Amino acid sequence: MQNLVTGKTLLSWLAGDESLGDFGVGPSGDQSISQVDYQYGDLRCVYLYVICLGIYLITTINIYPLLSQVANFPFPTLPEPTALVEAERCLKVLEALDSKGRLTPLGKAMAQYPMSPRHSRMLLTVIQIMQKVKDYSRANTVLAYAVAAAAALSLSNPFLMEFEGNYKDPDGLKQDEKPGSLESEPDLGKEKRMRIKKLKETAKVSRAKFSNPTSDVLTVAYTLQCFELSGKPLEFCNDNTLHFKTMEEMSKLRRQLINLVFNSKLCDSQQDFSWHHGTLEDVECAWRIPSNKCPLQLNEEILGKAICAVWVDRVAKRIKNVSSLSESDRKVHAVQYQACLVKEIVFLGRRSSISKSAPEYLVYTELLHSKRPFIQGATSVKENWLVKYAPSLCSFSAPLSDPNLITTH
Repeated sequence: MQNLVTGKTLLSWLAGDESLGDFGVGPSGDQSISQVDYQYGDLRCVYLYVICLGIYLITTINIYPLLSQVANFPFPTLPEPTALVEAERCLKVLEALDSKGRLTPLGKAMAQYPMSPRHSRMLLTVIQIMQKVKDYSRANTVLAYAVAAAAALSLSNPFLMEFEGNYKDPDGLKQDEKPGSLESEPDLGKEKRMRIKKLKETAKVSRAKFSNPTSDVLTVAYTLQCFELSGKPLEFCNDNTLHFKTMEEMSKLRRQLINLVFNSKLCDSQQDFSWHHGTLEDVECAWRIPSNKCPLQLNEEILGKAICAVWVDRVAKRIKNVSSLSESDRKVHAVQYQACLVKEIVFLGRRSSISKSAPEYLVYTELLHSKRPFIQGATSVKENWLVKYAPSLCSFSAPLSDPNLITTH
């Protein structure tokens, strides 16, 4: 009945009942998305929820068939058509929609989670992969990290950077350009300079301590585990230059998500997305086993595949021939990559956990544009993963008459 209640709430809101304010569009009935959210936030969430609601109303109530077409949905403020097209494209890449725009069983399962479809897809992909694995002793640890990674992806980077020269606040100003900031003073005292230097060194050590050499996302997930096991969360954040409020929200979200994994009501067609390796208590027990290093060093490939499936349309390939770059780009102390979505060269900064290995292929969560575009949230991926999780984005040449004639470029 929760979907029906959601439908009535949405229809009342569309009818002009301003007292309702935001409307709960998630099938779980507890996720609110306002006009501002779908204009400036994640329109993919709204798109997915509207399709879920439309199918429910059509098949159960047999009214409002136009709800099955998001473009015809009576939004109070209509989103840009290009934004709807991009939302649909992304949901097709994530396999929440099929090639004809119809909701898939995976899409229905994704809509159970009040978060970005990318992040729910990552979590469900791990569950899918583990469905095919029998008697795996570390299965619950893998799920615990998948949930932590989904929570980490849903919030900003918790590693503090406001004392570093190229950090930008949301207003677009660098920290040293802000009035009253430490570095805006013409005569910065020796004591302040030493304090900033110490903070930078602490941040560098902190990132190295939690670093996972294959993924920035898994680095934050491990940081979250250490935060929760520390016993003194505020002191832990101060010692490791972490943003306390971000870590606190991340921890709360992790607990909400793990409860959703075990309490979501899935239909028969969605049984591939239910967990059979243990109980909620088993997963929490696995999560709370302390470790001096990331316990997924032998198992992160499962999570790497899931992250690849989610960000496969944001893949980048390392540029080996730097002689073709401009002189200014060659001077940048960062690894150069060519991303599939942009024509310009993008850079993998030294703060990334995978900067030392500089893999041939990686996927990323976003590009941070300062003087040059820098990759954020990088994860190393393999070529065959790209073919597996993004067949619609791959083009294949005709078979060779003689496989021995394969050449590399």
